[in-house]
Amino acid sequence: SSEVVRFRLTSPLAQTPLNSEQATQLRALVSNEGEDVRRTAIEILARRLSNSPNERAETVALFMETTANDPSAQVRETGAMSLRAASTIPGAAETLVRAATSDTDPEVRAAAAASLASFMSDPAARDTLVDVRDNDPSELVRASARRALGAR
Repeated sequence: SSEVVRFRLTSPLAQTPLNSEQATQLRALVSNEGEDVRRTAIEILARRLSNSPNERAETVALFMETTANDPSAQVRETGAMSLRAASTIPGAAETLVRAATSDTDPEVRAAAAASLASFMSDPAARDTLVDVRDNDPSELVRASARRALGAR
């Protein structure tokens, strides 16, 4: 089944340290044409980052790049949701601010707004949530911002 394949792919790649062959596999998964494969890759990256705060800069950069620019809204949404637990990762708040304000998909913007609740000590995150709550064209996104602001 696809779950078995997914488990076999994700188990070794989510562990630390990542050897060069596994790093190459992870980069290949992130650029795979299959949306489900890329979603799995972003989940692996998120697990690596949350389990190992000192993860190499290239892994952080790969995660942020995929979260911001993947062609699939579902992959970007998965990345935005994963950043909820990543308040110590450099660039996480900035990535979420960009996603909450400029992603074309309202579900991605809503996920980013929800994740910004973990970054309330960052003035830019709070200002973004207020702006999104008051001005986003999507009720889904505005409601997510309201919940994030109320989650303090």
